Amino acid sequence: MPLGVFLSTLLLVSTVATGCEDDLEAAAPDPLMGTWVTDHPRYWDRGFDISENTIVFYTGAGLADFTAHPIIETLVEDRGSARIYRLRYRGSDGTALTFSLRLDPDEEGVARLPNQPLITWRQGERRGS
Repeated sequence: MPLGVFLSTLLLVSTVATGCEDDLEAAAPDPLMGTWVTDHPRYWDRGFDISENTIVFYTGAGLADFTAHPIIETLVEDRGSARIYRLRYRGSDGTALTFSLRLDPDEEGVARLPNQPLITWRQGERRGS
C-alpha cells in the first residue's frame, strides 16, 4: 500500500474514533444505576442490577440464581427524545456482549429493552428472593 493511502486511511480512522469518543464511557451512567424489575408475569421474579462497573442478571427465583459481569464500555445514543444505552460487558466465557436499554423522558423511571418494547422495567426491590 502506498504511504499516502496508508496515512490517509490512518487519519480517517483516527478522526472517526475521536469523533465517537464523547459518546463512550467506561462506567454505567447514573440513570441506569440500581435494580430494575417488572410486573410482567413472565419476568416478575427476574431482573437486573446495574452498578458503576458491573451488571448482574437475576435468572430465577432466589438470590442464588444470578450472573455478574464487568461492564467494559457504555455507548449512549440520543434517538428523538429517548436515550439508548448500550452496555458492553464480558460474558462468563470472556466474550464481549451488549445489553441495551431505552429510557424516554416522557416515561419517567421506565426502561424498555429493544427486543421487548411492550415490557416496562422500573427501578425497585427485587422480588422472588
